Amino acid sequence: MKQRIFNILSIVFLSSLAIHFGIRFYDAYKDSKEKKDETYISDKLKNTISKYTLNNPLSKIDDEYYFTGKTNNNYLKYQGYLWRIIKINNNDEIIAISEDTITYLPYNNVITWLNNNKIIKELDINYNLLTNTSLCIDTYTDIKKAECNNNNKDNIVGILNIKDYLKVGGDNSYINNGTNYWVSDKYDNDKSWFISKEGKISSADITNKYGVRPVITIKNKIKYIHGNGSIDNPYLIEKRTIKTLANTFQGEYISFNNEIWRIMYNKDNKVKIISTEYMKDSKGKNIKYNFDDKNNKINKNSKIINYINTIYLKELSKKYNKYLTNGVFYTGIYPKIKNNYAYSYNKQGNLYIGLPSINEPFIYDLDNILLMNASNVDDLTIYSIHNNTLYEDLVTSVRYIRPVVYIKDSVNIKSGKGSKTKPYILEV
Repeated sequence: MKQRIFNILSIVFLSSLAIHFGIRFYDAYKDSKEKKDETYISDKLKNTISKYTLNNPLSKIDDEYYFTGKTNNNYLKYQGYLWRIIKINNNDEIIAISEDTITYLPYNNVITWLNNNKIIKELDINYNLLTNTSLCIDTYTDIKKAECNNNNKDNIVGILNIKDYLKVGGDNSYINNGTNYWVSDKYDNDKSWFISKEGKISSADITNKYGVRPVITIKNKIKYIHGNGSIDNPYLIEKRTIKTLANTFQGEYISFNNEIWRIMYNKDNKVKIISTEYMKDSKGKNIKYNFDDKNNKINKNSKIINYINTIYLKELSKKYNKYLTNGVFYTGIYPKIKNNYAYSYNKQGNLYIGLPSINEPFIYDLDNILLMNASNVDDLTIYSIHNNTLYEDLVTSVRYIRPVVYIKDSVNIKSGKGSKTKPYILEV
């Protein structure tokens, strides 16, 4: 009798083991198969539909896969920028829009600014993993006609179109970031469509300065590296080794002088950084200053330029002298009537510390700041960012100072991820 019970228990035990290890083997096989199938980022994204069928934000619409609604799992980090994946098109290419509004420009300047390489590459990203982006160039006065029947594919970088905006959910979607920004579709010869900070579709004169949010197209068959699409763990499609500032990208954040700064440009062994805060005095109070007392001539003797390159530079040099360097600042006169940022390149000077220029990225992140470009109205007018717009200001007007500094790219990086919440920590 005992032998019989023992035999039964043994059979049950061995059967349980077989089932247990069989399930583990099947799970391992399934995971292995999924990993093989998820070699490419497009496969990784599409596979989420079969894994999460309930409330899944990735929807198939007209043979394309769109992220819709208020999803928070479509973040992608590429070349220093944080992007939101809009869709996977029928060629398995991924279309993504920048999370941030990079700058503000008149409508007719936008595509040139995003793709111009003649003077300086304003949007300084590597094109290796990208292909040309389809730009909708339809003109209509009725939103119901937003069909993108006419497209231009001459440029790598484009901007959002209304058709895609509506498909992801319009004002009830992740695309809204609380700023006014242009879309590619035009209203008529003198007006174009834009998305308001409330997420509404509106039209405005093409001379108005609204936000620029670049849209890129990632080639098909690009390998998935890491990430789950969350803001803290975005999808990655490029391998990086971060040892010095030379390895960093435009748009990433660093900790410098106990403040958070953002990288504007990284070239010629120099990194141009802009503070995300106003300049402060020794007591931590924001400093206000006027550009000059006499005229808008921009040189080392200008009141504000002299101040930041003596008093402020002296304080920085105490800790960072061997890391600071001088570099180019664009100080050309900006004729408002011609409304083209390129005029700011017509004059330049070398300084250790300067102010933002009209053509540069991230200058609208803080309000009521002085810029380094004079107006052609008279010799008493300088430009500033005032009430979140480009403003012709008197040289005697008192504004905040937002410093721009050049440092050497050989500085070592100890830690950090280059994000605003986890900036790179420098070994200084």
